[in-house]
Parts: sequence; structure tokens; C-alpha cells
Amino acid sequence: MRTNNDKFYHSKEWVALRDAYRTANPLCANYDECGGATHTVDHICPISEGGAALDWSNLQPLCRSCNGSKTGKQAWKK
Repeated sequence: MRTNNDKFYHSKEWVALRDAYRTANPLCANYDECGGATHTVDHICPISEGGAALDWSNLQPLCRSCNGSKTGKQAWKK
């Protein structure tokens, strides 16, 4: 499924930032609860809600499971 953000998420700037962030943060932000390794670099405040797209402080490392949970909760709110 294509989204409006596809161009951004394939940009050189995002890919470089994402890779550097993932390297610096190999464990999920919820590691104590889930024990997962970082799969996704997630925007804490989504870009669609005004979150800074390339700001390190607006990112968090999430495992596949935690990212799915967050995505589901955000969809439920809408």
C-alpha cells in the first residue's frame, strides 16, 4: 500500500538518519517489557501530526511487535 510519505521514507536523508539511529539504538524502546531488537525507527510524534521528520529527538527504536501495537493504537484513535 502506497502512502503520501513514500517519497520521504525513500529519501537519502531519511535512509541515512534511520540507519545511523538504528545502529546507535539496537534495542526496542520497550526492551524491558518485550525483549525485542530494533526493527523500525518510529516517529514519536507522527509527521502527519506535525512531528519533526528528521529530528533525532522525535525518533524511537521499536521492535516489530511494539511498532504494530503503536500503529494499531493510532489507527484506533482516528
